[in-house]
Amino acid sequence: MKIAILGAGFCGLATAWYLIQKGISELVIIDPLGIGKGASGVAAGLLHAYAGSQAKKNIRADEGMSATLELLKAAETAIGSSVIVSKGLVRLAVSEKQKIDFANVALLYPDVHWMTSDECSQKLGYVQPYPGIFIDSAVVVDCEKYLQGLWKDCSSKGVTFEKRKILGLRELEKFDHVIVTMGAQSKNLPELSEIKVTPIKGQVLEIDWPQELPTPLFPIASQAYLIMQDEKKKCISGASYERYFFNEEPDMKSALEDILPKLNAYMPQIDASFVKGCRAGVRASAPRHQPLLKKIDDKTWLLTGMGSKGLLYHALYAEELVSRLFTE
Repeated sequence: MKIAILGAGFCGLATAWYLIQKGISELVIIDPLGIGKGASGVAAGLLHAYAGSQAKKNIRADEGMSATLELLKAAETAIGSSVIVSKGLVRLAVSEKQKIDFANVALLYPDVHWMTSDECSQKLGYVQPYPGIFIDSAVVVDCEKYLQGLWKDCSSKGVTFEKRKILGLRELEKFDHVIVTMGAQSKNLPELSEIKVTPIKGQVLEIDWPQELPTPLFPIASQAYLIMQDEKKKCISGASYERYFFNEEPDMKSALEDILPKLNAYMPQIDASFVKGCRAGVRASAPRHQPLLKKIDDKTWLLTGMGSKGLLYHALYAEELVSRLFTE
């Protein structure tokens, strides 16, 4: 059986990994940019079950966490080092509604703990005015390192890579199966132009951390997230959620206008002078904000629509696709 996977991000590499477990040996990943060079490669790396403004537990979140953690271990084994940067996450409630929503979530799940503003300040290591929740099970993943580790594991077992652009599925007639994991770019294939996927541009600010400010002891997520990097000399904050955009390139002006006010809600000391760059990626959002796993025809499968939850859902749905491939 010869299988081609279009897309070398989270979904493409996860699908390849699960196919290997099924004994598939003739397997090629095709991508015009390279391994992990699309939206997956610029992802912030926040992995937890409580995304969204209300911090509600996401559908199938436990399954998603379990599947992703399995692939993280596979990547770590392949490269001989951890791809998890930190564990634990503080979600600050900056509105009255969030306070109610977050407190309710903390009552429901044992890995979520409500904290007063004083407790949040103690947890983070600096004084700030908001209460919130602490999520024990959350981790921050080095996405670039993870993708390279997963690719190393796949390539060591015979998976090959072709750096080229596919303009239509008819170019792949020699393959028994074609699996499309191109995210928002999937619609560019003429055979898939009608799929219900919306491109969403997400931008992230790259910030030099002010030396006079204490560094948060844990990542923070609120209306905008903040994740320390580079031995706590820098941080990233995001992400924007842009339905209407002219190009996929980073746009510092629009990123600042969108992200900085949300960050300033709980970190007012950061102003535009500390922002040194931004990066951008285009995510694919599907109806009901749930991943889209679809059999197109006897030969072709589609996996996309992860939105901002690609890290949470990619392994779970890739495993499900591979299971269905061998049963349907």
